[in-house]
Amino acid sequence: MIFFISLLGYTGSSKSQMLTVGIGFTASVFAVYLLLGLGAFRALQALALYGIIAKIIYAATFILLMILFAISVRDTYRFYSGGRKTTDQVLQLSKTNKRRIHQVMKRGLKTRNLLLGAMGIGALVSLFEAACTGQVYLPTIVLVLNDPELRKHALLYLVSYNLLFITPLVIVFLLAYGGVASERFADWSKRNFGTTRIALSLLFLIFAIILGVEWFRI
Repeated sequence: MIFFISLLGYTGSSKSQMLTVGIGFTASVFAVYLLLGLGAFRALQALALYGIIAKIIYAATFILLMILFAISVRDTYRFYSGGRKTTDQVLQLSKTNKRRIHQVMKRGLKTRNLLLGAMGIGALVSLFEAACTGQVYLPTIVLVLNDPELRKHALLYLVSYNLLFITPLVIVFLLAYGGVASERFADWSKRNFGTTRIALSLLFLIFAIILGVEWFRI
């Protein structure tokens, strides 16, 4: 996100162009993640019709969450004990995916139709980042699938989840549109890195506890 805003400034995009890119990029991210969530929900729902498979899904998700919790705690510890460096983190995009995202962004901004270019960037970036964002998204889908009341309104919850997911993007774009420099975003991100890692660790643990309890009820 910070790289993207820096790139907009580097290419000399006007405020109207920045707004166009912001709308196209954010709308595309929302649409792609919503479709990915719906696809995952339908697939898991079909599998969960078989009792033994449902148990396997919940057990596998529980194990995944505990692994992610342990890795996140490790990342948090290394951050605070290693001079608050953000580079030595396991839970992050690979360098290969980061390079791909940067290349996609550069090429997308060179298209004649800036809106379509931004939407293409948003779609591809969403797919590249799915391995990272899915760490929270997939357990959320499993939790919705497990609760009959939540399951009845699954589409509403998926839409709500993805609206919340893109809220930081909207805020960042509006701030950038208002003139906030990318360096300030980078500085804020570094200063709050440890706090967000602690919050992520707790989220993984809470999800794991809920799924663990629900597994025994099946």
